[in-house]
Amino acid sequence: MVTVRCLMKRCALIVPKPKRRRYSSYLGEVSPAPARNINRDFQAAAPNEKWLTDISEFHIRAGKVYLSPIIDCLKGLVISWAIRITGCANVVNTMLDAAVETIADSEVLPVIHCDCASHYRGLGWLERIDAAKIVRSKSRKARSQDNAACEGFFGRLKTEFFYPCDWRAFTAAQFVDEVDAFAASGHRRWPRGPTTLSMLLRNSVERSMENLLDNPSVRAESQIRDSQGRWGRRIAY
Repeated sequence: MVTVRCLMKRCALIVPKPKRRRYSSYLGEVSPAPARNINRDFQAAAPNEKWLTDISEFHIRAGKVYLSPIIDCLKGLVISWAIRITGCANVVNTMLDAAVETIADSEVLPVIHCDCASHYRGLGWLERIDAAKIVRSKSRKARSQDNAACEGFFGRLKTEFFYPCDWRAFTAAQFVDEVDAFAASGHRRWPRGPTTLSMLLRNSVERSMENLLDNPSVRAESQIRDSQGRWGRRIAY
């Protein structure tokens, strides 16, 4: 019995497989590229000396949410942030407007470092940068190490805030409120030390556990499950 595969092999017929096109925000050199002024040196001697920015995507059942912060290199303080359910230039422009307001009366002009995405090369972004007299710095294409400190911030944020929680019941608007509230708490607390994010999550877990164990029925069930060696390990932080 001759199969279709055998006939195609005899006739040297090959079925083309279209390659899946991955999303990329890089649209080419749409404007002159700035110098790589940061050059992977993320140490700062004073506030508002070096800023880092990027966009991170949160994928939940209700859709995608985009967070765009500006981070000060001195202590990791989040200067400003914007959250949208669509990734567009309005996210970064809104974030930049809020950050510029914080240095309106300052004589120090920061260097802001970003990647080579198109929303950092658009007219709205460039006009705001020029008006504030901020120095631009850009990563090379496909070189995430050039913005490693900002990438590390997103990794830690997702590890301590996003991944441990179940977001399936949240709408996009509810998730935006949660991220905004967490970013607001970080805006006040992150400069205190590198373990503050862990402390925020640990305090939240401890409060939830206290509320659960105040219920006698839940406490009895936890004792039974702990004796079996299952639930106690799962809820331990």
